[in-house]
Amino acid sequence: MDACDYFSVACGRVSWNRHEKVFMSKLDRLIQEFRQCRGPFPYKELVRLLVGLGYTERATGGGSRRRFMNSVTGHIIRLHEPHPGTEVKFYVVKDVRNSLIEQGLI
Repeated sequence: MDACDYFSVACGRVSWNRHEKVFMSKLDRLIQEFRQCRGPFPYKELVRLLVGLGYTERATGGGSRRRFMNSVTGHIIRLHEPHPGTEVKFYVVKDVRNSLIEQGLI
C-alpha cells in the first residue's frame, strides 16, 4: 500500500483506493456511536449531535430542563441536563434515539 492508497487525518479517517473515496465526518462517527450506544452517553456529545442534526437549544423555565427544536421540522426534544454527573442515562438515550429515528434523521 502506498501513500495514495491510504491517508489518515486527525479530524477523521479518509480512505482512498484507486476506485473509491470514503470519508466519515465527525458527525457521521458521532451518529454511529450514538446508534450503537448501550449505556450512558456524554451530555456534551448529545448536544453536539443534536446541533449537527439541525436542532437549536430553546429557552426553558430554568433549572436543568433543556428543549431542543429542529428548525426545519419543528420537532422538539425535551430532556434534563444531568447533574452533578455529565452523562445522560440510558433510558434518555433510548428515547432520543427512537425520536430521531422516527424523524428520519439517523
